[in-house]
Amino acid sequence: MSDSAANAWVTPACLTVCLLLALASHRGPDLNGSGTSTQQTNDALVIPRHDAVAPSDKDGYKVPQPRQGLVVDSQVLRDCSFLLAGHELEQAITSGDSRRLRRQVARLVAGDKIRVVAVGASITSGAGGREWPGTQTNWPGYVTQFADWLRAAFPAANASVHNAGMAGTFSGVFAQCFDTLIPEADVYILEQTTFDGTEPDRCYCKSHYVDTPVQLGIERLIRRMLKQEHQPAVVMVNPYGYRFPNREVYQRSIENQVQVMAQFYGLPMASLRAAAWRNMLSGKNGFDVSTSVKLYGKEELPADNYPLYFDQVHPWGPTGHRMLAELLIRVVQATAAGLDIQPRGQLEAELPREDLVPPMTAGNYETNTSFCWLGDDFHGLIDKAEGFAWINERPEATERKAQKWGFVATEPDSYLEFAIDSRVASSAEDSRNRVVLSYLASYDSSMGIAGVECVAGCQCEATEIDSLWEQQASMLMTAEFAATQHRQCRVRVTVRKKTSGKGHKFKLAGVMVLPAGTHEFSASDRLEVAVPQLFGQG
Repeated sequence: MSDSAANAWVTPACLTVCLLLALASHRGPDLNGSGTSTQQTNDALVIPRHDAVAPSDKDGYKVPQPRQGLVVDSQVLRDCSFLLAGHELEQAITSGDSRRLRRQVARLVAGDKIRVVAVGASITSGAGGREWPGTQTNWPGYVTQFADWLRAAFPAANASVHNAGMAGTFSGVFAQCFDTLIPEADVYILEQTTFDGTEPDRCYCKSHYVDTPVQLGIERLIRRMLKQEHQPAVVMVNPYGYRFPNREVYQRSIENQVQVMAQFYGLPMASLRAAAWRNMLSGKNGFDVSTSVKLYGKEELPADNYPLYFDQVHPWGPTGHRMLAELLIRVVQATAAGLDIQPRGQLEAELPREDLVPPMTAGNYETNTSFCWLGDDFHGLIDKAEGFAWINERPEATERKAQKWGFVATEPDSYLEFAIDSRVASSAEDSRNRVVLSYLASYDSSMGIAGVECVAGCQCEATEIDSLWEQQASMLMTAEFAATQHRQCRVRVTVRKKTSGKGHKFKLAGVMVLPAGTHEFSASDRLEVAVPQLFGQG
């Protein structure tokens, strides 16, 4: 065999060949699952073509239990009890440059522990699965389903899977607050095509280029992931909102632009839109998009016609979330099959540390330094307050990531103060950096106005934030001001006596310091930062 052939590899794009071919002469770890031995075997990994199965009972989720003593449990690895048929999975998956992913799957096959981190908005955090209230199912979100399968398929590795999903969070927030929000990983799962696509006029309808603030943030997040020293794999999984935000139009999706990014950076990608579209149109059981679990209310769900969605945005645990998990499972299955047929050669084992290609959008480089205080970090930052209280405005949520914490005041003259380091290295020749506040905006007439000023250390122009708006939604928004750079920049937020409505409520949920010259969160864009309360979720 030539050196070039020995160092070739089979990617998920070769699904038909990879999943059908068996090499009788292959030697490798025990993949037959017939016992507890980890000795070598002549059995290659063969994953047969399969038809789709019907959805399981909405309360029928069972965690697959890892079998002790096995390095790889091929009984689990080969299982194809999927809602999506084999040809639908093939249509939905593109392999990209699979070298990074092959390295990590090879570690799983060898029994080495790896860490997987899922990054995304509410769908990743579990909305529509049992993690969120009112979903009428014991099926979890796709991250948990995939994690349960991964640990059962590779028992010795006992992979660590961390869910870093944050409801209502744009990619740009993750990119700018990467070190605060996202832990290190060997494999990143990135899901952002639903929430990043909720503002179609900005995201994909008026532009054929990846040049809007939201899309620029996706690219910078990808770059932050890929540039890490240990060269993690990044796999993109793309949900699809049939009715919202994509209005029943296949091509009306930010996924079009995301796919271009995936190709540019060589990322494996899996698409629910490509896999499920025909079944959505036919109304097949588990794919019904004419209704949702929430629209049934307290009525009994028909077991022979489960909807795909929990509401207009979030997939349902037993159907939509299961399909997303199946897409990720098939990516791993195909990669493992490729390794079984063509193991990693010497050239691939010595993966060069190549410099990351310049951004696809000129000048859209990732920011490597930023300071962020969100959630509990923001709570700890406040050192002086009167009239403000740290309150969870979604107390019924049991998952921390689904709760809505922030400092809330309802009376005029209430104030809070915090001191931040505003000296983040700037990408522009400017003595001032950008301080971005996350606050609640709502149509509720009880909302009020707050003034913001720098009271010590740094200097900034005083500004006001009116938290009452006309849009029929309540969500965390951003407001920013420029502040001079100082180690102790002390900021005060005070509720004003004047109001645009009938009350004075003001909620503050976080603060970020960004370098001057960065793209994120211009005041005119008013980009959401956390938990939007759409379709009764608030």
